[in-house]
Amino acid sequence: MRDWKRIREVFAFLGFIASMVFVGLEIRQNTAATRGQTRQELAALNQEFLILVATDQTFSELLYRAWEQEGPVTPEEEYRVEMIQTLNLRRLENVFFQYQQGLVDETALRSYGLQRVDMNRPRMREWWIDKGWRSAFHPDFVAFLEGERLSTE
Repeated sequence: MRDWKRIREVFAFLGFIASMVFVGLEIRQNTAATRGQTRQELAALNQEFLILVATDQTFSELLYRAWEQEGPVTPEEEYRVEMIQTLNLRRLENVFFQYQQGLVDETALRSYGLQRVDMNRPRMREWWIDKGWRSAFHPDFVAFLEGERLSTE
């Protein structure tokens, strides 16, 4: 009788261990699926922005003239390019948050245009610092972006 009780306890314990292994595998599989879905959603957002830049001639010309050449722009155009830059940095901020949460790795963080953000261009510095747009973003993202892309010289 006592042996049967021990045998049942051993089987119950083995059943418990097996169920914990199963739960662990399920969590691992769910995490991988979540990471893949997150990466896909970020890619879709990035694709929308790139399609806009590539297909809208007025948009791309204004973006190039204002941010790449730092050419003259009207007050209305200045507002438009500020909104474009806000959109661009919101995309990057979203990737940053996904990275912070462990949903994407560092390659995702660095592959959505971060290398194109030149915080040292006069127009960008004016927009970011002088006009105070940095306060529109989460402090963690601001610290990351400035640490990565802003020269302290």
